[in-house]
Amino acid sequence: MKCINCGFESEVEFTFCPNCGQKAEAAPAPVVEEAPATPVVEEAPVGVTSAPNQTAQSGQIPYTTYQKPEPQFIPAGIERFMAFGKDTLFLVICILYSVNVGFSLIKLNFPIINILITIFLWLAFVQFKKDVLDASKIKYISGTVFAKKIINYVSCGLLVLGGLICAFAVTALRSSGVYSKILSQIRSYIGTAYYTTIMSALNAGGFLVFIICVIIAAILFVLTFIGINSIHKFIQTSYKSMETGMFNVTKAKAASIWLIVFAVFNGLSALGGLIGGNVIGLVTNGSICAAYIIFSIMIRKYFADCQ
Repeated sequence: MKCINCGFESEVEFTFCPNCGQKAEAAPAPVVEEAPATPVVEEAPVGVTSAPNQTAQSGQIPYTTYQKPEPQFIPAGIERFMAFGKDTLFLVICILYSVNVGFSLIKLNFPIINILITIFLWLAFVQFKKDVLDASKIKYISGTVFAKKIINYVSCGLLVLGGLICAFAVTALRSSGVYSKILSQIRSYIGTAYYTTIMSALNAGGFLVFIICVIIAAILFVLTFIGINSIHKFIQTSYKSMETGMFNVTKAKAASIWLIVFAVFNGLSALGGLIGGNVIGLVTNGSICAAYIIFSIMIRKYFADCQ
């Protein structure tokens, strides 16, 4: 024990200090300052945030509110393509192409381009129904349309070449001896008056055939270079958008317009089949005409804001 007055220490406890005689008191216990309690802050779970009007100074437990997690982002283009493929009109297009191919085969006509497009359309339809966005099927359709472009360009060249061959053939026959003998025999049978008329027609015949071939080739070239090319570009940018997930569809408006133009041509052919009593021609051309019109309507419905 230790006296707090004089500092005397003794192992025996005492009431009065034997050294100074003062009343002994126990030394006060050392003061230990307690550290302030650290407030326990519970971490909010994912999707939960504290209310903004309460702070830690209030001394109260922060009030929390639940916020619904943000939905998964789905590119707008993907939604459009899925809606396009699940539309009932897409099924109608598949059926119309099937009708066109079926009646063409009955007539022993084999439209390879339409057969391939029909197959790929049905494959794409099945994938859309399974909620699967398979760009490969649309890519195959794009390749088929591209093949149609190449065939038309080759046809244009062949038409011009055929016109040139006819023009040169007529010129060569006119300068040959065989040609002169044939004309002499014709003159003896029909007389001079008719002979003059026929000669004038033959002289202009080769050049006329050439001009007709060039005109047909020019019309086919324009329809292919502008019309079919616009449709191909629309389908091509569509499947590329599906592959990359970046919506970048072009030529939608032009494709929609040209589909109506081609529908008019096929409609006129169907009308000719109706007038001539050609049922197969009426069905084949009429079905593809309806398919073009529906395809144009669907493009305007889902891709009206595209260039």
